[in-house]
Amino acid sequence: MLVSGAGTLLQALIDATGDDTYPVRLVAVGADRRGTEGMARAERVHIPNFVVRLADHPPATGGTPR
Repeated sequence: MLVSGAGTLLQALIDATGDDTYPVRLVAVGADRRGTEGMARAERVHIPNFVVRLADHPPATGGTPR
């Protein structure tokens, strides 16, 4: 799952997966920056997480600058 900011949708999914009949499993959480509440939520429940910074990936030739 990709998160931004507070990660309120992530929290709703974390809560829902506590029900064994809910057909979703969260396997990883990604964001474009560390230090957000969304990433903290993932870390608190031990969901693997990763960051891919947009600044580390320039746009393709002819693309709009970020």
